[in-house]
Amino acid sequence: MTTPDMSGRGALGVLELALLVQLVVGIASLLSTDHAVPAAVFVIYLVGILLVAPLGTVWALAEPSRWGAGSLAIACLIVPVLVLRLQQIWTAA
Repeated sequence: MTTPDMSGRGALGVLELALLVQLVVGIASLLSTDHAVPAAVFVIYLVGILLVAPLGTVWALAEPSRWGAGSLAIACLIVPVLVLRLQQIWTAA
């Protein structure tokens, strides 16, 4: 696999939709909580997660070698790390 095929792009679309839902739920939770959550950092992580998968996809499509698929795999590994960091930020407050 050198570039993402249609099933891979569909899976990335589902991932992006789930991350968009996470953004909406995260902002709604932030507005309705009484925790001392660092709002700016929390929102930056929420928005940043949304950018990782599309940027990885663009990079994978631009690079015709196997490194394109590797960059997409790395982008998909970054997403759970950022989600765990969001959980740490939320529970630390």
